[in-house]
Amino acid sequence: MGEPSPGFLTIDDFDVDGKTVFLRVDINSGIDKKTGNVVKTRRIEEHSRTIKELSDRNAKLVILAHQGRAGGKDFTLLEGHAKLLSECTGKNVGYVDDVIGPAAVKRIQELKSGEILLLDNVRLMAEEGLELKPEEHARSHMISRLAPLAEVFINDAFSAIHRSHASLVGFTATVPSGIGRVMEHELESLGRVVHNVTRPCTYILGGNKPKECLKIMRHVLDENVVDDILLGGVIGNIFLLASGYDVGRKYQDFMEREGAMAFIPEAKKLLDNNGGKIHMPQDLALETGAGREEVQVSQLPRDDNPYDIGAKTMEKYIDIIKKSMTIVIKGPMGVYENHDFAQGTEAVFQAIADSEAFSLIGGGDTSTAIKALGMDASRYSYVSLGGGALLSYLGGEHSPVLEALNAAAKR
Repeated sequence: MGEPSPGFLTIDDFDVDGKTVFLRVDINSGIDKKTGNVVKTRRIEEHSRTIKELSDRNAKLVILAHQGRAGGKDFTLLEGHAKLLSECTGKNVGYVDDVIGPAAVKRIQELKSGEILLLDNVRLMAEEGLELKPEEHARSHMISRLAPLAEVFINDAFSAIHRSHASLVGFTATVPSGIGRVMEHELESLGRVVHNVTRPCTYILGGNKPKECLKIMRHVLDENVVDDILLGGVIGNIFLLASGYDVGRKYQDFMEREGAMAFIPEAKKLLDNNGGKIHMPQDLALETGAGREEVQVSQLPRDDNPYDIGAKTMEKYIDIIKKSMTIVIKGPMGVYENHDFAQGTEAVFQAIADSEAFSLIGGGDTSTAIKALGMDASRYSYVSLGGGALLSYLGGEHSPVLEALNAAAKR
């Protein structure tokens, strides 16, 4: 993946005054189980900034968005989203329970400058879920119906850049296209941790998704953009096993059930080729039934589950963090939900907040941990909205959305 920022047009490159602008956002949010109402999230708040800006610049604004998957528990129409967007923008966000039918077309054609209309859930359309090339989607019923109504297409849905769906890439084949403010800020921040990195650069990987962690490790090590990788959680324990440590039969049984043992050969290979950059726990905090007990890894195996990194590991990691100028963190260091085992995550996160480094927080688990520990998210340089898209980007995977937008900018 090349240098991101120069490859795209932004809102600033378009005169949207009086123009019909189609804006794709990702306001997919949780549903309150008690009320059935959509929950206001940071995604909704951030996309509201782009929406308000385009409306303030007198665009006739048509918003495209999705919620859940057809047949899923969180699949719903978007009337509630329109109400939340109205609240966040301070403007009236109209809604039509239609995507490409006569009602939607009529409302789009009747829009006046500065007005906003949210179409219904694009995943009501079967075509939306197909993974096709932009030119193939451009010939679909959905895009061929809507594209003639659009004068500009803005894609602000960074968290969906790994999907090649109709509403994400179809317009780019025929309509002048660019990126919105959320997409712009995400790419600028990622540029600082992937493309234009100020060294030393440290990646901190934890949580319970080792496959994603290994993908990121492979890419940043191959591209030589990282100086140190600090490991915790399941991925840390995988690397301990790969180094010859025995974490205990009880925990290995858990890892076997989760399929994590399959990643040990790749961990060994990464250690053989990049051992000096990869740091794993020196000590662990075990759940003994009587609370937290810290042991050196040399004292393993024990028949108690490792739930956190220990004090010596915290000290080492904090020292590396203090010397870093760029930091990416994905995942907690342990079972932070349990107060006895939140120490490692809290110590590492606090050190990052106190550092002078550019820090990018990625992944839902990381943001959840920051909130649960009562930490101030504003103390980090950037908290990504990306989720799976962010991990895909950090792992070096191609993005059909970015490729389509880049191609549109060159036309």
